[in-house]
Amino acid sequence: MTKWFAGICVLVAGCWISSVVMAQEKPVAVDPYGTWRWEYELNGESMKDSLKLNIDKDNKVVGIYQGRSEKTIEIKDGKVEGDSLSFHFSVDYQNMPVKLTFKGKIRKDEIDGNVVAETPEGSQDFPWAPKRSVQMEDVVGRWQMKIETDGNTLEPVVTISKEGDKFKANYVSGTQFDVEVINLKIENNLLLFSIDTEVNGTKIKAAYKGRPYGDKIKGSIDYVLGTNSGEIDFTGTRKPIAK
Repeated sequence: MTKWFAGICVLVAGCWISSVVMAQEKPVAVDPYGTWRWEYELNGESMKDSLKLNIDKDNKVVGIYQGRSEKTIEIKDGKVEGDSLSFHFSVDYQNMPVKLTFKGKIRKDEIDGNVVAETPEGSQDFPWAPKRSVQMEDVVGRWQMKIETDGNTLEPVVTISKEGDKFKANYVSGTQFDVEVINLKIENNLLLFSIDTEVNGTKIKAAYKGRPYGDKIKGSIDYVLGTNSGEIDFTGTRKPIAK
């Protein structure tokens, strides 16, 4: 991307805003970020559960489990040691307290592990093989994008929301550039969306393609700016939509 592009973004589209210094995260051996989903049989019924994981400022694994009841449960003592993930939480099943302890090895977008269910009557092991996946509901929120170009930092904000059964998004850069996102979708675990507009006679197109991992995203942008075109990388972090 040329300096001309950066200058147009600043002067024409108004998309230059001050750089935000992000807190440095401590490195982990493997990355548990994202939504993990799995299916299993229980008493002849097919169950679908999910687990949303992130890492907090203290480098602890935090997350929310959701099962067939649609009730969400916060996990406890989440941690990653090497390539191994572990956590636990407790539920009531048929008026009986059950402690569920999850352990598994992370292999890219899959976990090979097991669940130990402990009750007053004893314990039992079950296989646990979730896969990391991305669905539209996983990307709702306010995404602060970051694009480095020729020594400048561009930080457009993309807000994805859900209204009824439909999802929509808008794209804001500075105080003068606010457009509706088009072609918003999830495909092969990638978040895809585009903007297509014109500012002061200059045609602006940008097609984003990135892989979300929980509250992080990383990908590339195919852009057309006037008579110039090319590809550039971007990163982003998400915050909940203020109510």
